[in-house]
Amino acid sequence: MSKTIHHTGTIRSVGQGSVEVAVMQSSACSVCHAAGLCQSAESKERVIHIATLNPSRFAVGQAVVVEGALRMGLKAVGLAYVGPLVVLMAAVTAAQAMGWSEPACALAGLASLVPYGIALWLFRTRLQSRFSFSVRPA
Repeated sequence: MSKTIHHTGTIRSVGQGSVEVAVMQSSACSVCHAAGLCQSAESKERVIHIATLNPSRFAVGQAVVVEGALRMGLKAVGLAYVGPLVVLMAAVTAAQAMGWSEPACALAGLASLVPYGIALWLFRTRLQSRFSFSVRPA
């Protein structure tokens, strides 16, 4: 299994110390031969800001490869899905243990996600430094 994730993209803009790369994010079924006929096939363009030491070697419209570590993707899944699930389940379980009604338990679970989101927002600069991509010419 590969330790890096590769995506091809196109340089959108070049700045001082960084580049913006447009990457097409497509669903798994978009590569199917019947994707043109099926309504479930979809793709979106994502723009990634990537810090680089030598942005002058890139030009707008140039094809590039964006690379990221696989473990970085796993950490992102953990923060985006596993973390909120654990917080939600802990809050609902604690509310049930205190004898709250089911609607109150559900509201407690949903309300517990607000501090989780705020914590992610407060630590966004630290998280941005841990989630870094590299770019190279295609």
